[in-house]
Amino acid sequence: MLQKMPFVPVCLLSLALFVAPRAQGAEILPRPAAAALEAEQSSDKGQSPSIRLLAQRPNFSQLVLTAQDLPKSFQAMPQTDLEQLRRDLTQEDFQVASVFAFMDPNNFELVMGITTQIQSPAEQQDFDRTLNQPEVLQALLTEGLGQSEIKRRQPLTNLNNIGNSAGGVSLDVDLEGVPARLDIIAFRRDEVGAFVFVMYLNEETPVMAASEVARKLDARVVKMLSTAAN
Repeated sequence: MLQKMPFVPVCLLSLALFVAPRAQGAEILPRPAAAALEAEQSSDKGQSPSIRLLAQRPNFSQLVLTAQDLPKSFQAMPQTDLEQLRRDLTQEDFQVASVFAFMDPNNFELVMGITTQIQSPAEQQDFDRTLNQPEVLQALLTEGLGQSEIKRRQPLTNLNNIGNSAGGVSLDVDLEGVPARLDIIAFRRDEVGAFVFVMYLNEETPVMAASEVARKLDARVVKMLSTAAN
């Protein structure tokens, strides 16, 4: 499944947001989840319909970071733009479960993430195999950026305690003459696949590192899956 994911649009969008940030407007607020109700009509005449409460199903659209998860200097991408982004990224072989994006205009830093549901064990195993092959993962994550734009690439480290499996790459890129760094982390937690992008000026320390963003998102996934299982 990982080989089908649209890394090119995601990366190009990251570049566009970084050069011309639009991170203004209302913050991203998750929609409350509702338990599903199923009405069952009794086969015996004269009996009232019985209503059975089904187990609460996870609403994966809520797997986002909010303004409370980031430093106050970050501004959320407008909700209408996020919805358009979700539609643009969703393909026949890749369904976007959730997406979020924030920009810190003072420090010229972008934080972005998307999640998708990976239901079959076979696809989960394929996902994990790719995450454990740094060269293959780097090729997938950087596909379409162009060698002239990438000045240096190296695997990301310090990915302990992120998902069941995780991998990442750090890129030195040229944004129309502006030296920048793009850190990308992909990880899987049970049936959820996630991708985190953090872009900032090269030689600078990010206000919020990609590993921190990934751990916060992973914690959100763990909490949602745990709640749904109870």
